[in-house]
Amino acid sequence: MSLFIEKVRQAERIYVDHRCYQFEWMDCEGAGYSFECDADGEFITEDWDTGAKSLGFENMPLAAQESVIFCFSEEGAEQIAFKGIIEWQHSYRQDAIGICKYCGAEVTLSDPMDNVCTCGAIYNMSGQECKCLARDVDYLDAGEVYDED
Repeated sequence: MSLFIEKVRQAERIYVDHRCYQFEWMDCEGAGYSFECDADGEFITEDWDTGAKSLGFENMPLAAQESVIFCFSEEGAEQIAFKGIIEWQHSYRQDAIGICKYCGAEVTLSDPMDNVCTCGAIYNMSGQECKCLARDVDYLDAGEVYDED
């Protein structure tokens, strides 16, 4: 039997590129508006509930459309400076997922030492089963000290 559980997905670093139209108030550095866009400068709107993204000014919420119109207007140009299309990147770690060798459930391997399956098995971030299983620690309730001998 392997020391490691079978992994459905390996952990990996995910990189996400962003672009946005950036506007800054002339009298308040660092404050202003930004509107996400794609490489062609097309506005991107994301539905906060579903995460679905749609392209185009017409798909933006009305308040966002009004802000865009203001930023590009003559009135806006007197109060807010267009800083250009700003690009940046962020990354995050996507956790590995393993299959519990006792019950077959998926276990997200996010914590260095404490990834508990629904059946009580505990695995570390690499997918190794930890020696002390949560399902086998009834002695803790009795106030006993764990001793392998």
